[in-house]
Amino acid sequence: MTTKQFLISGWDWNPAVAAAGAAGLASYFVIYGSSSRPRAWLLGLGLILFCVAVFSPIGTLAKGYLFSAHMTQHLLLLLIVPALVLMGLPKRVAKNPQPDETGKGTRLPVKGLALSWLAGVGALWFWHISALCNAAAASAWIQGVQTVSLLVLGGMFWWPLLGPR
Repeated sequence: MTTKQFLISGWDWNPAVAAAGAAGLASYFVIYGSSSRPRAWLLGLGLILFCVAVFSPIGTLAKGYLFSAHMTQHLLLLLIVPALVLMGLPKRVAKNPQPDETGKGTRLPVKGLALSWLAGVGALWFWHISALCNAAAASAWIQGVQTVSLLVLGGMFWWPLLGPR
């Protein structure tokens, strides 16, 4: 198989996951309307990169073939996609922000910052324990749990910096 043939045939779509992403984007516009369009492109870009990480040849190669593709997929799911999704949320998503001493911004306690950092870094270390890494490569179900946990923990990692205020 040539590289061109692989790049064309290496896409592995999951219709349920793709439909959930499309429904999420449609819900975004129904709930927040056209006033959020400037930020919506960030959310859309996050969804596109999610599809690239999971469905494209990167996802295919990450299933036990290339460590570089595996790490590219994990970094997209942990650092890039959650950051774009958080930046794409409208500011009015935040409920009851607690102002800091100046009354202008919000401040997360040090314990919250440490937990956010630990969520992101811990997720990457946790899923690279040999037994878990091998299990995720062998089982589609475990790989799904891994993908969801990387997205959620990546969102926790970025929330203090990029979450709506």
